[in-house]
Amino acid sequence: MPILRTAIAILFLTLSFSDNAAAQAEPELGIDKTTSGIVRQIKAKKRSQDYVRKRGWVQGENTKKDGGLFFVAIGVGTNTMTPTDPGWVGGRTFAFDEALLRAKAKLAEYIGTEISTSLKRDYERNMGKAPGKNKADPTNSAPSIPDDSIGKMKLLLKAKLDQALAKEGIKPDSPEAPKAVERLLREKSMEKAVESVAKARVSGVQVAKVFESKGEGKKGEEKRKEKVKRRRNRQKIKYENEEEEEE
Repeated sequence: MPILRTAIAILFLTLSFSDNAAAQAEPELGIDKTTSGIVRQIKAKKRSQDYVRKRGWVQGENTKKDGGLFFVAIGVGTNTMTPTDPGWVGGRTFAFDEALLRAKAKLAEYIGTEISTSLKRDYERNMGKAPGKNKADPTNSAPSIPDDSIGKMKLLLKAKLDQALAKEGIKPDSPEAPKAVERLLREKSMEKAVESVAKARVSGVQVAKVFESKGEGKKGEEKRKEKVKRRRNRQKIKYENEEEEEE
């Protein structure tokens, strides 16, 4: 029985942390509306990867010509129905939804990394600069409140980091702050906070392209399930190790 796999290339269209969540795609991010068809020879995921490369993008963070950010992710879903099955159409829809959810999860991961990196850069830039100390220096002033909700969430994260630093007797503008922040961001409470913001951030996605391919049948599906099982076991072992370290 052939396994139909659906892969989608997804764009995250909110271009920077200060942009409105309803930001629209520009010509360089134009959506390809041509049909791709179903093929057997090339896997849908590889076709998506090739497409991303041809567009000059990479999976993860990308930079527009004007300096704005956008993110790209690929997700894969599986339809185990055959064209003769009554549930064939529903199976394709399910495969698309599955691919979309996986791509969004990857986007949240990419964006979480960007948030953490951005926060670390903020503390590095502010070393030796007490907020509001020099009004003439715009980089040395108290942070302004962003217009978008995600920017406000990022400020809340920074406030949480400031509080954690204060408990350790470290000033936010001190030379010790950047390394301390890097360590704090690895703690589970902060990781969960960053993850929550990142997930909330994934709201302006656009499907750039959909690819479909026929898999290797039952044997291929068994291989895929075994691969997923091995990955989950690795994640479980990693989690158990983290729990032991905390104890």
